[in-house]
Amino acid sequence: MGKWAQMVKAFGCDSVGLELSTERIENAKLNGIKVITLNEINEQRFDFINTEQVFEHIPEPLQTLRHLKTALKTDGILKISVPTANDINRRLKIMDWKAPKGTSNSLNPVAPLEHINYFTRSSLVTMASKAGMEEVFIPLKIQYRYSTDWGDFFKIAKNIFRPIYRNIFKRQNYAFLRVRQ
Repeated sequence: MGKWAQMVKAFGCDSVGLELSTERIENAKLNGIKVITLNEINEQRFDFINTEQVFEHIPEPLQTLRHLKTALKTDGILKISVPTANDINRRLKIMDWKAPKGTSNSLNPVAPLEHINYFTRSSLVTMASKAGMEEVFIPLKIQYRYSTDWGDFFKIAKNIFRPIYRNIFKRQNYAFLRVRQ
């Protein structure tokens, strides 16, 4: 939570975090980030809620999404990003627990004792629909405008192809959601 919240704060936005780890809460407070509890979230109204690598760890993801939805302002956006498990059945047949994260055979999405849920892109969209939310597509022009780290050929290629991979091919578990209109 700390680095994303600090970055948002550096851009002049109000930044609030929700965290369970005592160590991370203390770190956030030391960096001037306000920390709230899950019960306090519905007392707030947010333009943007970022759940980066969260939903694979929580026991009731649909219930949590419905709860977070109540804290969004009108036209507010909630982002969910979770490990991609689109071809998990193939990966489980190979059963290579040593495959590095991010590789085609990685079992990270179903890492025991760490991840209690795994998602495909369609299951994220289905969960959003059940929560009364819909996917929002951020125009490619805007995504390119805010891409960072153009330092070398591979980073340039990544910045060019990532929005296409996410939004046109819908291959990553990365979705922007809003309350259904």
